[in-house]
Amino acid sequence: MDLEEYLFYKKKNDTNFTEKEFAKRIGVTQHQIWNIKKGRKAPSSKVAYLLEIHTNNEVDVMEMIRDFYRK
Repeated sequence: MDLEEYLFYKKKNDTNFTEKEFAKRIGVTQHQIWNIKKGRKAPSSKVAYLLEIHTNNEVDVMEMIRDFYRK
């Protein structure tokens, strides 16, 4: 699953969930999360690691990074 899908389903199933709070837990801004989910920026290794932890490995971070560098 990509980050955009994960965030969509998380918001759909948890009305208290916000991207802003998710970004804060990871230690980045909401704008950085937006850039990553839209494929405009690749996550740093630290952010990639934290994305895996905070999404319980539901987001395929390596695929996201591969897609970014294939452009």
